[in-house]
Amino acid sequence: MKNKTKLIGIITTIIVIIFLIASCNLGDDDDTGGTSGTGGTGGTGGTGGTGGTGGNTWPPSNRTPLVENQWVNGSINTPGSEIWYSFPAAGGTPYAIWWNDSQQGDGSKTLRVRVRAYDSSGTELFNHDGTGAWNTARTVNLISGGTVFLRVTALSLQSNSTGTFAIGYSTGPRPVSGWMPPAHTLLTVNQWMDGSIATSGGQAWYSFNVAANTTYGVWLNGSNAGDGSKTMNARVRAYDNNGTILFDNFSGFHFPNTINLTTGGMVYLRVTGSGTGTFGLIYGTSIVRPDLGHTPLTEGQWTHSNINTPGGVAWYSFPAAGGTPYAIWWNDSQQGDGSKTLRVRVRAYDSSGTQLFDHDGTGAWNTARTVNLISGGTVFLRVTALSWQSNSTGTFAIGYNTGGPRP
Repeated sequence: MKNKTKLIGIITTIIVIIFLIASCNLGDDDDTGGTSGTGGTGGTGGTGGTGGTGGNTWPPSNRTPLVENQWVNGSINTPGSEIWYSFPAAGGTPYAIWWNDSQQGDGSKTLRVRVRAYDSSGTELFNHDGTGAWNTARTVNLISGGTVFLRVTALSLQSNSTGTFAIGYSTGPRPVSGWMPPAHTLLTVNQWMDGSIATSGGQAWYSFNVAANTTYGVWLNGSNAGDGSKTMNARVRAYDNNGTILFDNFSGFHFPNTINLTTGGMVYLRVTGSGTGTFGLIYGTSIVRPDLGHTPLTEGQWTHSNINTPGGVAWYSFPAAGGTPYAIWWNDSQQGDGSKTLRVRVRAYDSSGTQLFDHDGTGAWNTARTVNLISGGTVFLRVTALSWQSNSTGTFAIGYNTGGPRP
C-alpha cells in the first residue's frame, strides 16, 4: 500500500511538469507566430525584387515616361545605380528600342550601358549587356499590349562606372537625334594628318566631304598597326551627317576602312585609343593608300618588281570589261622560272574593296587565278610576302591576260 501511494505521487509530479512545459511552449509559439507574420510581409517585398526593382513594389514608381520618336538623355552619377523608363505598347505591334552610349552612338555619350526590358507583370523581355542599339534596334512585341519598362544600368563588367547615355523608341527608323559633331579638323585628300591625344579617355575629331556613290578609303597609323612611328593604340569611328556609324575599327594601315554614301555629304571621324599618344589619318578616293599608289599593268606583259622592306606591300591594277574572265599570273620562288627570290601572297579586289581572291603562297605560274567583274571596273592586286614569312624580302613578277597561254 505504501509503495502504491509513492508511485501515485511520482506520476502526479510528472504530470504537473509536463503541463508546465506545455504551457511555456504554447506561449513561445504565440510569439514566434507574430514574428513569422512580419517575415511574411518582408517576403512580399522580395517578390518585387524578382521583378527587377531591387525590393521595391512592382511596377517601379520612379520611372520616366518615354515619348515615341523622341530621345531622352540620361546619366548615372552614382556607381551601381539604375534608371527606369516606360512606354505604352499596343498589342501585336513591334516596337524598336534604341540607345546611344559610348559603345555605339553619336560619340557624345560617356557610359556603356546595359538595358533590360520587362512587361507589366515583370517578365523580362530582353537583356542586352553592352551590345549596343544604335545601328540596330532591340525589339519587343506584347501580344496583349500593356506597358514596357526599361531598366538602364552600367555595363555589368563596368558596374561601378558613371556617365551619360540617351534612350528612345519608335515603330519605324531610329528617331532623329539632332546630332551635331564636336569641333573637328577638316582633312585634305591624299595627305596624312598627324594627331595626338594627351589625356586618357580623350578624343580627336576630323571630317571630310564625300561625293555620292563614290568609294573612299580611310587609313589609320597607330601603334597597333602602322609604320612604327606612332605611340597610341588608336581606334577610328566614322559617322555620317545623321550620326550613323559607318565603321569602327582599330586597324586600317595597309587596307582601308571604306565608305560609300548614296547621297554624299560630310563624314566625321572620331579617334580614341588606349591611353595617350600619337597617331595619323589619311583618306583618298581609292582602296590603295595614297602614299603607296599602284602600278597599272598592261595586258599580256610581265611586270617585274620586288619587296625590299619587311612587311612591305606592292599594289597593281588593270581595267576589266564587264563579263570578261581575266587570268592573273605570277612568278615567284614557289612557282616560276627560277629567277625570283620571294614567295608571295596575292589578293585581288574590285573598286569597292570587295575581295575577289586571296592566294597565300599557292602559286599561279602553271595555273592562273581568275576574276570576272559582272559590271566591269578596275581590279586591284595587293602583293605581299607569304603570310608565315611576312618579314621576307625579294623579287617577283606579275601579269594578266584574257585567255590563252601564260604571257
